[in-house]
Amino acid sequence: MTQTAPRPLVDLTDKVVVITGAGRGLGAAHARTLARAGATVVVTDLAADGVAEVAAELGPQHGSAALDVTAPEGWARLARLVVERYGRVDGLVNNAGRCEYAHFLETSPAMFEGHFQVNVMGAIHGMQALAPHMPPGGSIVNIASVAGLGAWPGSSAYGTSKFALRGVSRAAAIDLGGDRGIRVNCVLPGAADTAML
Repeated sequence: MTQTAPRPLVDLTDKVVVITGAGRGLGAAHARTLARAGATVVVTDLAADGVAEVAAELGPQHGSAALDVTAPEGWARLARLVVERYGRVDGLVNNAGRCEYAHFLETSPAMFEGHFQVNVMGAIHGMQALAPHMPPGGSIVNIASVAGLGAWPGSSAYGTSKFALRGVSRAAAIDLGGDRGIRVNCVLPGAADTAML
């Protein structure tokens, strides 16, 4: 007996959505789900080969790009490419993340900084680069973690960065919702069996 894909809950036909960290794991799953719902998906990741494979699997209307989420100039370049090709961007899923474990006393400043650069600043750069190109009703979803609600052993850098992502999501929701009509939500999934973990 063959298994069919679940029916999408919403119709995203004619919507253009950018997803970070989409070369594997949860990001690739987000891309497949959004494409099934009718969205045109632009998959991005630090590794260009992974996103090219995911985009090819989704179909010719979808796009891919290598993107270092910590680099504002990379985001500016991506915004130009998406607008030139599709004329708009309706959604952004900030899924790219970094997760390393260490006891608090062994968590170096560089480890904290690395997590914040990817998990927090990466989302900030993305929102600031793409929100100006979104129409009212645009949607941004920041993927945090249940680690952003509480702490567990060895997760100092990761958990702290996800707490911060919750905070910046609230701040962005107030400003972008108030004057631009763009929704900003933060999702806090539990542990998933992906390569990162």
